[in-house]
Amino acid sequence: MKYQVFAFVCLIIHALINVDIFRKKPTVNLPAIKAYRVFVVSVAVYFVDEILWGFFLEYKLPVPLYVTTVINFLVMGFTILAWTRYFVQYLQGGKWFGRAMLYLGNAFFLAEVVLLIVNIFQPIFFAVDWNTGEYITGRARRIMLYVQFLFYLLLGIYTACYAFRKRGTFRRKNMTICLYSIIMGVALAVQVYFHTSPIYSIGCIVGSTMLNAFLITDIKEEYKTALEQSRVEVKQNQSELAETKLIAYSDPLTGVKNKHAYVEEEERIDKAIAKNEMGTSPSSCLTLMA
Repeated sequence: MKYQVFAFVCLIIHALINVDIFRKKPTVNLPAIKAYRVFVVSVAVYFVDEILWGFFLEYKLPVPLYVTTVINFLVMGFTILAWTRYFVQYLQGGKWFGRAMLYLGNAFFLAEVVLLIVNIFQPIFFAVDWNTGEYITGRARRIMLYVQFLFYLLLGIYTACYAFRKRGTFRRKNMTICLYSIIMGVALAVQVYFHTSPIYSIGCIVGSTMLNAFLITDIKEEYKTALEQSRVEVKQNQSELAETKLIAYSDPLTGVKNKHAYVEEEERIDKAIAKNEMGTSPSSCLTLMA
């Protein structure tokens, strides 16, 4: 029961800290928002599957345990692919490393799908005892987890090198992405030896919380600051435009409206009369004479 409860708590925390990301139209426009949303959703799906997997493992239900295990590995593989896509888009990396990591991510996910299909006929990845409901790990599982570890490690090293060439908040943001990659890599490496412990879930929730605290929150604050600055600039421009219009439509010596103002007002009234929006009251005549 502890396994399921822990996964459920991770799911709740993940949903709360990423509530804005789950929306179709978030309140702020984050960089590479679509790729990040796919990544966040994939992590949420992993937590849901972990809850079910722990339940089926505890009550020794072989068939649903087998199905949720397959889904578990597929989601883990897709999560690393989703993270790589966000990683490349966030860094705006059309460079060779970004393209290479995307190719490797797709190749890894495809390889995992093929291995899970082969596992149906030959349990090289994992097995479930159909009589006792016991979960048994295979050699291919350990290999694939190590490959994921190396993949995350490469992403972390590259981001660290990229960050040290930058300054200020951009360096901090990239270091956050670097630390997330390293955390996930370490979690995968430890998960190899503790296959019935939620080590990967711990890495996911720690990494997600860190991303929200040091990356997403900073981006939101920067966006709000830029938006407020834009509003101030619009107000200043409107004020300057009003002052310019006042100067252009009045006599500089007397302050009385000049010919330009009269012509513009005449055109406005003509349009109102044409649309039958002008009344025949004395006040309308006084407006025209003014």
